[in-house]
Amino acid sequence: AAEFDSILKTADRATRDFINLPASFSIKKYAPVPQNQGINGTCVAWSSAYAARTISYAINRNLANADSINKYAFSPGYLYYKVKAADDANCSAGASILTAMQVMTSTGAMLKKENLADCTSSIPENMEQQKANPYKIKDFLSLNKTFDSITKNDIIKIKKSLTEKKPVVISIKAYPSLDKVASSGIWLPEADELQTGRHAVCITGYDDKIGGGSFEAINSWGTNWGSKGFFWLSYKQAMQYGNYVVEMMDFETGKAELSGNIEFVKLNDAGTDIPLAVARKKINTNNIIVQGNEKADYSLYKLAESLKSGDMFKMKFSTNSKSYIYVFAEDEKSKISRLFPPKPSISAAINSTNATYYFPSDSTHARLDATAGKENFCILYSKSEIDFEGLMNYIKETRVSVFQGVKDKLATRLLDIKKVKFIDDRMSFQAPAEERSVVCFFVEMKHN
Repeated sequence: AAEFDSILKTADRATRDFINLPASFSIKKYAPVPQNQGINGTCVAWSSAYAARTISYAINRNLANADSINKYAFSPGYLYYKVKAADDANCSAGASILTAMQVMTSTGAMLKKENLADCTSSIPENMEQQKANPYKIKDFLSLNKTFDSITKNDIIKIKKSLTEKKPVVISIKAYPSLDKVASSGIWLPEADELQTGRHAVCITGYDDKIGGGSFEAINSWGTNWGSKGFFWLSYKQAMQYGNYVVEMMDFETGKAELSGNIEFVKLNDAGTDIPLAVARKKINTNNIIVQGNEKADYSLYKLAESLKSGDMFKMKFSTNSKSYIYVFAEDEKSKISRLFPPKPSISAAINSTNATYYFPSDSTHARLDATAGKENFCILYSKSEIDFEGLMNYIKETRVSVFQGVKDKLATRLLDIKKVKFIDDRMSFQAPAEERSVVCFFVEMKHN
């Protein structure tokens, strides 16, 4: 549970992102042929590297035939070697999904065709740098919030991940009946079974009609087990036996970009959300409006309407490219407020090319307090992580303006305003991006 707590959780997406999901969906065609872990306790390495990493790589490069997928299948032996405890010479002790994902993020993964044993005792360092580092993943996120608790909402999140072609690794409680899954692939737990441990598998699809709704998963017990190595884990079983669920975020291939939209909406007297009009200005780090792009550091969107104390508003933001989103605000007394991600335990990673989020949430609004004044919201869309706490603390401690503070801390990562295509009358932008690129702009709200 302590390990799970250290995995960053996905932010809550807008409810509308989850409506109209298809009745079934599968990414099984990108999976390698199931193999057998044998007597080794290496299910985490098989589910994370051999299954999830291979599927993600195949999807990213559109490898859909069996030969090319098996050629780029990833080695469970390498990953387990990296995650196992020092005293686990016979590879029987097992490992955590967290550690496996950390290794793939920091060091990478190695292809199975490098012929490492499933339980290897050493790997030459130069081989690792050449053969593993090119296959790193970008990040990983937990889809459920609490260890040993997978809810109906989490089931919907897993289904959404699959429709966005993202393999998901799940840790489940294991029982003797799991060994005996028949060729139908249906797992039939028995009454009063005693738990034998935990097991990790990779989910490759779902079907709402099978067993009252089930996920299909690739196991690591060979093709003679279950339905040619796959089985159906019902939604009910996932909730009953599931410990936690992790989604991988891969690096993009081809031309990367940063693009998105922000909207401020106010709740009117009739209880309807009304979008607030904006106009874009160009400013320097002193928040002075300048003409042309040459002297401009940022775009500043000014809300056309001043809000009053007690007004209810929310922010809606969406992204059309995978990115990390950070939002904070500074009032006239230099008080910094973190808005998104709302807590340090929640990831800023948006692992989708079509996602919508709200602050505070899609069902609640923020109420303006009695302190009148002007508030500046800083919006950051980034291709890779930002030290968000460090940035906010720097501005608090040095007492520089938010405009100068962002410039100081992000420096060369900030995309030049000339390279970003902003829309003047709505908060919308698009820009080509490198791996460390950041688009930053500001919103000014007047509060009477």
